[in-house]
Amino acid sequence: MSRDWQAKLDARGRRHLAAGDCHGAIGLLVLTAAPLAEEQLAALERAGMTTYAAEGTVLSGTVDGIEHLRLVAELPFVVRIELPRRTHPE
Repeated sequence: MSRDWQAKLDARGRRHLAAGDCHGAIGLLVLTAAPLAEEQLAALERAGMTTYAAEGTVLSGTVDGIEHLRLVAELPFVVRIELPRRTHPE
């Protein structure tokens, strides 16, 4: 598996990946180079991403496991991927 796609992950994502913590459903925030056209949304779906929301160049959704995470990261229009952060209750 090429490590080039991992450069698109944020530091937390790379840490979780290295620790083997990325399995099952993985929540994602995806930053793209430009707002997406329908064919790019379809490419994300083919790569295994279920998109929940998209606004401009930011999308949220999930993938099932590392293989689908890699497929999404390898898409040329994907610039950065962040894993969700646990927040503290107010």
